[in-house]
Amino acid sequence: MKYNIKQLRRMSKIQAAAPSVASDVPEAGRPMTAVIRVKEPFYVPQGVRVCARVNPVMFTGEAPERILDKLRLDPKIQDISSSRPRQLIA
Repeated sequence: MKYNIKQLRRMSKIQAAAPSVASDVPEAGRPMTAVIRVKEPFYVPQGVRVCARVNPVMFTGEAPERILDKLRLDPKIQDISSSRPRQLIA
């Protein structure tokens, strides 16, 4: 898949999990917990279930790993910090 420069800049939104949880690799389709910060107050991306709100633009939520790439490209999302590392395909 080819990306343009705008898409590449948005890819920096997802932060890696801490090394202490590196052994907790999610199973395919299993929900991942993340802290999500959005640009529009009370915006919740499709496919994300809100667990708790920190403030109008930040919340913890659960989403299937497969939609994280779509969330990365969402212009209303400022950043995402997942609680577990994503499984890489070699």
